[in-house]
Amino acid sequence: MQREIQKNESLYRAVKRSKPDWLENRKPTPAMFKDTKGNSVDRDGGRSVDEIVDFMRETTFGKRLKGVVELDAGKCMETGARVCPDPTDKNPYHANIFIDEDELIGNLQALQLADMSSVVFVDEEVGWTSPS
Repeated sequence: MQREIQKNESLYRAVKRSKPDWLENRKPTPAMFKDTKGNSVDRDGGRSVDEIVDFMRETTFGKRLKGVVELDAGKCMETGARVCPDPTDKNPYHANIFIDEDELIGNLQALQLADMSSVVFVDEEVGWTSPS
């Protein structure tokens, strides 16, 4: 896997069970991308969706993982959002999507990111919880 994120990569954002406002009718909402301090994603790294979901369950989120959303890195970059690698010792696939800090531009980018995203996994057995 190259250090810099390539336009042809897929990115995956976890939906935690404490974030019911991130999905509406199984479609991502802009709320999922409104963190101006960075939106954590995993790069595909040549892995299948099943391998990515298993990694998120086993390494990062455990029983908090409700779902996973996929988006295209190149399209993400076209919105003006920055996609930056941020590997950690536990997660070599970790990256961040940064939207513009200007509220108007950031809201538009969040909407665009939500519109280009698709749900690739939902665990119906994991119930939603209220944010703590």
